Amino acid sequence: MSGEHLTLTPAWDPRPLDQLRARYPAAVARLYDVRQPPPSPAELGRHVFDFEDGLRLVITCGDDGSGDPLICISASFSAGFGDAILARLGPGFEAMNTALSAIFARFRTLSGETGPLVSVSLGDHPLFFVRPAPVHN
Repeated sequence: MSGEHLTLTPAWDPRPLDQLRARYPAAVARLYDVRQPPPSPAELGRHVFDFEDGLRLVITCGDDGSGDPLICISASFSAGFGDAILARLGPGFEAMNTALSAIFARFRTLSGETGPLVSVSLGDHPLFFVRPAPVHN
């Protein structure tokens, strides 16, 4: 139909952590404007990080209106990743909290980012918002 935009996320392409780390700076190199027309960051390979255990992070850097950058991390996972968490932790709030903590820790490991977690949003995919730590020269 005319006017519709079909989302085609990149095919699953898991990589070792060192390769993902090497790509991270490109994901946050420029501010993403959410008012920008498609494609969305999830459709652009430089923002998509697939881990070998089934976790996918989509990472962008945007502006929350304050003029300061804000890193946005969207998490999704394959059935294998989710099943592994549930097998270890079981269902329930504590398991979800532990899973969210594990996902956020993975972002920290990938990025080396030490800035504060600003907020978490739970929807179709968990979203984390992080204020980048100041760079000291």
